[in-house]
Amino acid sequence: MNNSYSLARRKFLSASALASMAAISPFQIDLIAAENSRLIPLDSPDHLIRKGCSAAMAEHRGRRALQLSGLPANTPGPGGELAMIPGLVFKNGTIEVELAGGPVAGPTPGFLGLAFHIDDEMKSFEHVYLRPKNGRHENQLQRNHACQYASQPNFGWKKLREEFPGVYESYVDLEVDAWTQMRLEIHAMKLRLFVNDTVHPCLVVNDLKLGEVSGGIALWIDTQTRAFFRNLRIANSDS
Repeated sequence: MNNSYSLARRKFLSASALASMAAISPFQIDLIAAENSRLIPLDSPDHLIRKGCSAAMAEHRGRRALQLSGLPANTPGPGGELAMIPGLVFKNGTIEVELAGGPVAGPTPGFLGLAFHIDDEMKSFEHVYLRPKNGRHENQLQRNHACQYASQPNFGWKKLREEFPGVYESYVDLEVDAWTQMRLEIHAMKLRLFVNDTVHPCLVVNDLKLGEVSGGIALWIDTQTRAFFRNLRIANSDS
């Protein structure tokens, strides 16, 4: 008798739980995700772990932001320059940031974005970045190089472009120095990049080169680039 009652009660509770889950609206799901995220306003250069760059607060197009610049005497390595946020460990989830920038001078398109899965020595990591000047280039081939995924130290952009042309980079509409919203969604071996209010990703990577690893998160730039960052938001996922 008791066993029958317990079984019936478990079934009732399971059905109730499923009904409650079904009743959660997409808006409520978004609220839950927001509550589980962490906002880092980037309102101070203090405590950043920097590699090859300087950091200072500045105004850019009416917004207070963190500016990254390459060191004058520094020659960037193939992996670019990093400003890592201390105390963050990330594997799966989303990373969002507002960023703006472009080339300092010359023909370079500017290079700015996010690095993740960074090891303790800041030598091994993956990164996704924008080339703002390419976004509205008159040459369509250059437009197709507007956003890029790469992995250090073994899968830099040049190797990926030569061996897998068009697979790890894509077109996205960008304007030099305009504030841009960048969001990465990372799960297991897959990454999706969203820029501004795009509903669909502008870049999809199905085989992250470091595999399923955890590591740090950093703001990323490369040579001859002026870059501004604000409002970094990280949401870790357990799966």
